[in-house]
Amino acid sequence: MYLTNYISYLFGCLTRIEWPKPLNNLVLSVYCRIFKVNCDEFALSFTDYSSLSEFFTRELKKDSRPIAGDLAMPVDGVMRSAERVDGNSRQVVKGQSFSLEELLDSEEVENFD
Repeated sequence: MYLTNYISYLFGCLTRIEWPKPLNNLVLSVYCRIFKVNCDEFALSFTDYSSLSEFFTRELKKDSRPIAGDLAMPVDGVMRSAERVDGNSRQVVKGQSFSLEELLDSEEVENFD
């Protein structure tokens, strides 16, 4: 197993801990600043989340991220690369290789051929 898998697992455990409210609010506030998270999109204030897990799976305001064009990004993230894919393509996520069938519904994979 890769180091990134262990780090991801550990981080997942930490996100489920309900820290004292002042500490949790501080962590979320700093996280939002560092990663330039648009707090105006939140259905709730970041002070309403009791854990990082709740924050990471938060509901957004309706129409805060309209889908336009061919690309939708339903996460707070940065797209690092874009490439043409086909039914034989493999994608590496956290050190593990996945086929399109493993990542998408089989019907969707057929559309790539």
